[in-house]
Amino acid sequence: MSEEETFNPMNVPLKDRFTLNVPQAAALTGIPARVIRAAIIYADLEVCYAGSSTMRIRRKDRDDWVTSLPSEPQTM
Repeated sequence: MSEEETFNPMNVPLKDRFTLNVPQAAALTGIPARVIRAAIIYADLEVCYAGSSTMRIRRKDRDDWVTSLPSEPQTM
């Protein structure tokens, strides 16, 4: 098999990946990983699992969550 025929999923640009881990989602959105993890814990951001414990964020779920974020700062 030539190098051209060898597929390495790590060579796919982040913006083109269907699923992301938390650090990758943070890099793409500019939102800190701790905020993304909190959204997952509070079920504001849906995740899926690849295997028994490999948590992934689908592109659509990430986009929907970012779209749902408030456009103005929340006042207490």
